Amino acid sequence: MSTNYMSFYMQFNQRILAAIMFILPTSMHAAQTPEISTQYLVVGPYGWNNAQIKRSFCLIVDVPNNIHPVALPVPYCCGYRFDQSEEYTCIKETLDRLNALNCDIVAAGISRGASALLTVLPNLDCKNIKLVIAESPYACLDDALKHNCCCCPLRLLQWYMSGYKRHGPHAIQEVTKWPADLPVVFSTVENDTWVPINSTERLFRECTSKQKYLFQFSGPGTPQHGCLRLDPEDRYVPRLHALFKLYRLPYDRAAARAGEKLMKQSDHQPREVTENTLLLNE
Repeated sequence: MSTNYMSFYMQFNQRILAAIMFILPTSMHAAQTPEISTQYLVVGPYGWNNAQIKRSFCLIVDVPNNIHPVALPVPYCCGYRFDQSEEYTCIKETLDRLNALNCDIVAAGISRGASALLTVLPNLDCKNIKLVIAESPYACLDDALKHNCCCCPLRLLQWYMSGYKRHGPHAIQEVTKWPADLPVVFSTVENDTWVPINSTERLFRECTSKQKYLFQFSGPGTPQHGCLRLDPEDRYVPRLHALFKLYRLPYDRAAARAGEKLMKQSDHQPREVTENTLLLNE
């Protein structure tokens, strides 16, 4: 009896030890692999380099190590091969790298960068993107060129000779394929001297997202094209933090609270946006 008891006791201990050795490496590995924080893919406007893009977006979220700027190529000379395929490649490479981290992603774009983002994303893997921010995007390049007939002649010549305008697709075509569950916020200013306000409004109306927002700003002191982060009345960044909170992304508590109040007022939003503006309470 004593022999049987000792045999049972030894077998029981061996099984417990084997179970512990099986579980221990897994738990140790989990402890050594911290959760990766939210990453920000930011596509800059015409002519901006990576450093400029990162500094600008740090005015919204001050986490420079998590900001991944995408500087799009610029047609410096006539005949240079430049069209939407170049934008697709630049954005796809960065998004693929971030998707491999399996983390939450915020995708943002300014001006031409916003239009490129809206054109490209419906054709890419957006499973980890929680929110898209499009500041002053144009529906198609023609809108910007016609609105700026008096801008630098050399720049206009570069655009026309590059082939960008002739080679589609354009944002206004691709937003009709937008994933219904992918939130997107459009923003524009009434006195925009580069992208007409109705061009951004067209994108908002045609976008097939069921969670879309349009922020329109006007009045004295409103920043010019692509500079909403510098709004002296601080109407833009708080709204973004309210959306960060809504979609469970890192946010500044005070800014989100101020943004929620602004969004409830709907002082700069068109009629279509009110039904899509969802807020979380504290």
